[in-house]
Amino acid sequence: MQPDGNGANEIEPEKISGNELDIDDPNADGISGNELSAPAGVSANELPEENNLSDQIEFNEMELTPQMVSEKQALSMHLDEYEEMVPSCDYVENQAVFLSDSLEEAQKIAECYQAELKQYAYGVAVIQSDATAKAMVTAAADLDQKLPPVYYNGIVTMDEVPAGELSMDEVPINEVPADELSANQIGPCAEQWFHDYIGSKESWEYTDGSDILVAVIDTGVRYTHLDLIDNCVDGYDFVNEDSDPMDDQGHGTHVAGTIAGISSNEIGGCGVAPNSKIMPLKVLSSTGKGSTANVMTAVEYAVEHQADIINLSLGSSFYSEVFQEVINHAVTQGVVVVGAAGNDGSEHMHYPAAYEGTISVASLLDTTENMGLRDASNYGSWVDIAAPGTNIYATVFTSDTAYGYKNGTSMACPVVAGTIALMMDADPSLKGSTVKTVKQIDSLLKNTEHRIRYYNSTGGSVYGGVYAGGATGIRYYQKISSPVFLPSEILDQKKNIIAAGEEDCYLTITSLPGSRVYYTTNGKIPTDNSTLYTGPIPMKQSGKLTIKAIAYVGKRKSAVATKTYQLNAKAVKVEFYGGTQYHVARGKNIRLSPVFTPTYTTSKSLTYQSSNPAIRVNAAGVVSCKANTAPGTAAVISATTKDGSGLSISTNVIVVDQATKTLTLNAKEVKLSAYPTDEFAAGDLENEFRLIPSVTNDQSTGFLYTTSNKKVAT
Repeated sequence: MQPDGNGANEIEPEKISGNELDIDDPNADGISGNELSAPAGVSANELPEENNLSDQIEFNEMELTPQMVSEKQALSMHLDEYEEMVPSCDYVENQAVFLSDSLEEAQKIAECYQAELKQYAYGVAVIQSDATAKAMVTAAADLDQKLPPVYYNGIVTMDEVPAGELSMDEVPINEVPADELSANQIGPCAEQWFHDYIGSKESWEYTDGSDILVAVIDTGVRYTHLDLIDNCVDGYDFVNEDSDPMDDQGHGTHVAGTIAGISSNEIGGCGVAPNSKIMPLKVLSSTGKGSTANVMTAVEYAVEHQADIINLSLGSSFYSEVFQEVINHAVTQGVVVVGAAGNDGSEHMHYPAAYEGTISVASLLDTTENMGLRDASNYGSWVDIAAPGTNIYATVFTSDTAYGYKNGTSMACPVVAGTIALMMDADPSLKGSTVKTVKQIDSLLKNTEHRIRYYNSTGGSVYGGVYAGGATGIRYYQKISSPVFLPSEILDQKKNIIAAGEEDCYLTITSLPGSRVYYTTNGKIPTDNSTLYTGPIPMKQSGKLTIKAIAYVGKRKSAVATKTYQLNAKAVKVEFYGGTQYHVARGKNIRLSPVFTPTYTTSKSLTYQSSNPAIRVNAAGVVSCKANTAPGTAAVISATTKDGSGLSISTNVIVVDQATKTLTLNAKEVKLSAYPTDEFAAGDLENEFRLIPSVTNDQSTGFLYTTSNKKVAT
């Protein structure tokens, strides 16, 4: 979408439904589809002041259709709620909005209210009168008057937390000059923590949102930005009434980048669905404000132009029956509408997010170790899901190479919209044309979410955090396959013998991207309360191991995978317990005691050999000599492991005249006071006792010490 020489983008004019009225033709029947020129030169996109003469205007009744009567009844039920609305703050004064099937009907309704039809496009009509908006709506709700239903033309604002409200809401700009791009490449997603939390990268293994069209109804989009230029299609500017929806505020550009920022250029950041398409529809001015009439018209425009998803990072605190009808129409056409829950820090409903059929999104903090709800985010049971909305790094409008951080439910909303784009790309059947597919997407989001209740500092909460990895995986693979076990080294495939040990011996469990795997090693069937698989499992044991695992995507689960392995742990070190010298008496024998590392070494067998035939050693490590062997005779006994580790050790054995007949210790009982384990340091203990053995015959000998309880004394 490149501006032409006149600074405007040419798009094919949209025809008014059933009336062939070109919204770009100001002369068609004398009414421009978006012309809102108020009396006294006031633009319809500005906010005129209240007309105090309105009560003197008499309205003209007309025959009402059954549908109009039903709509009047619904309007009357909400009339009390509108008493809190403030002219020119909550709604456009002297204007009313309604839906009409034809231009002729819209003109007729305008005449009822002594008003001028100022806007009619895509079935959305705006009238302007010398009467106040309150007078028109109050009369419309009066069941005793045959006046057609009309509604307040509400004022909506973007749902971004202002930069100055909180110290953490600063919005630094990282702007890279075009001629320095290659030197400033920071890699895709380098500043975007939220991708890890929602599992975007897992989804990108098989989906990127290709050909999914997301309408961003906002302040417009800087479609020339290097991270958006290839992903933007033609849109419309409902504020300035032209086909150039260039952003003059920045909010919409950031939203668009969060959804569809390009990942292949290695610049700045990337969107959740980096190959999806953006339809920029500008309804908010440079002040970040706009009318519900323009938003409603933009929604109808998006539906007409085949958008798959609509992102609404804007809203107000007041319900509008007519806006709900527009949302209903979009949903019945299979368009998924996602709305920001608002930043009032309250449980009050925020519209359009709270309308039935809209997926409402709350905002999370960026502390991944202890995720919580932003204090500014709205919350409550009416909110559908939460998503990252703090320190969101994406494209900004100041230049074609600028990026920055923003906060709020406005930033959380496109994270969910991008996730839905990934889901549709992963499973094209979700890209439907009926309300059934919309409900299916809503259900999938909730069934695959982070099952966490997120709280703010005052106790307000929202349940469930968007998890793109699970939501896309479950649709791409349809059936959740059972986990697969991958040992680091298989020693015998038929006998399921695998390597174990201290180094590089692991068991990896794989499953479909986005799933969570739980496992057991005690023979029990795993559930989502079992041990969560977080990475390769060290095989630091030997013998038989039976492992069972199950994969979950949301509440759905796979069949249990079971495998029994024989773990073979080779020795990495071996030494004799008695050290490098033993003594053996003439005519006697001693047993060598090898010590293996790791202690769970599978095979502890050694091959022994003596360097002196006078001193023999058998296969069990028993060393002996004949009674006539001369004292002082020596031999080197060597041993080699049999498990293939190739380790060898040796010790000296010296013959002595006779074996020790009596061995005594310097104490039979010793009492030591306990020493705190957290203060224990080898050699620092005061409460230690040295055992001193003594023998009856005066000859050199070595001693081996053992303990019956290592927890008491060593």
